[in-house]
Amino acid sequence: LGTQLLNAGVKPEYSVLAQAAAWNVPIYTSSPGDSSIGMNVARNALDGSKLTLDPLADVNETTAIVLSATRNGVIILGGGSPKNFYLQTQPQLWEVLGINKGGHDYFIQITADAPHWGGLSGATPSEAVSWGKIKPDQLKDTVVIYGDSTIALPLLSAYAISKAQPRPRKELFARREELLATLKDAYEVGKKVRI
Repeated sequence: LGTQLLNAGVKPEYSVLAQAAAWNVPIYTSSPGDSSIGMNVARNALDGSKLTLDPLADVNETTAIVLSATRNGVIILGGGSPKNFYLQTQPQLWEVLGINKGGHDYFIQITADAPHWGGLSGATPSEAVSWGKIKPDQLKDTVVIYGDSTIALPLLSAYAISKAQPRPRKELFARREELLATLKDAYEVGKKVRI
């Protein structure tokens, strides 16, 4: 979809999907069926389309990306299902696959939801530690910004761009098969140890 927008979209330079395709950045959605894209793919299936969405492949790909990183973290806009989708990569590694990575190194969340309501969107970083999603020793460095992400993210991004030096591109989309193979190998090694 991003490549199509890049090639034929109106002003692709303003499209997140098009720019992600241009820079080989994968984009995942935690609940593809719970979206307008999912509804349209479902409608097209009634017309005979063979296009399918595989959320399980997305779980493995995001887990493979996290495994490949020396350090990793998350910037969460809002919360809910997308928040958990990325954070779950750590418990997926250690609890399900038996690969101990130890939790994410960084956690920044911009949310308008407070923790006292009990929803995932307002859940604190300490809750994520209890599930192994964040390294316990990193808890002191986690950041939660209570505010509007459409205001806070541009400010945070402008600050980061002004302070950080450019880094080499990771080409994650182009490396998906390689990263998945590494994940599978690590899982197989761990399986032999657990047997």
